[in-house]
Amino acid sequence: KLQSRDNVVQAVKQGGYGKREVVIRVNDLDSIWGHDDIQAVANVGADAILFPNIESREDVLRAQQLLDDAGGKDVPMMVMIESPLAVLNAKEIAAASERVICMVMATSDLVSQLHARVTHERSAILTSLSLVILAARAYGKGVIDGITSD
Repeated sequence: KLQSRDNVVQAVKQGGYGKREVVIRVNDLDSIWGHDDIQAVANVGADAILFPNIESREDVLRAQQLLDDAGGKDVPMMVMIESPLAVLNAKEIAAASERVICMVMATSDLVSQLHARVTHERSAILTSLSLVILAARAYGKGVIDGITSD
């Protein structure tokens, strides 16, 4: 994890991404790496920082405060929605801060936490997707669908 963090910082500082958006995903805030990740990436020039395991308004505000404390007061934030609780709190997450520009669906994690089966129709997560899309769009946020693993 430490070497990966250093590699990301160096790659972003080196640039060369053209018009592509550069988003850095940090580790979970409750992990041993999360806070150090934020310190390392707050000012490297990313277009946004992506925070995993965001489940509430309080999580958003905590992530924002850590980013601000690291010197990233103007850096936009993206949040990962990956649990049933996060889906149920999608409205408060979307409304928590103007700095949140996008909600990213971590559909594989969500399917796992729902103890659901992966199907081509994605029927187990359609309600979750709809709720997050509604919350995000109601507050002017973007939404990114999760990966598919079939």
